[in-house]
Amino acid sequence: MKIVIKVINFIRTTGLNHRQFREFLSFLKSDYTGISYFCETRWLSRGKTLKRFFHLREEITIFLEIKNKSMPELSQPF
Repeated sequence: MKIVIKVINFIRTTGLNHRQFREFLSFLKSDYTGISYFCETRWLSRGKTLKRFFHLREEITIFLEIKNKSMPELSQPF
């Protein structure tokens, strides 16, 4: 979960990264338009965040490669 939160924070904390990620998803015609923040206080938030992250894992990996942000944990098989 730490890696997921770290990646989401990288995408969401900077406005430029967030806008570029949304544009990237729309360019790829993804089912999702973005990724939501994780809220520690709500247990439903964890499930929804992990589900969306799992569905967007390939797009997130490509986006991180474009941004020169290495996350070797994401390239490991599940």
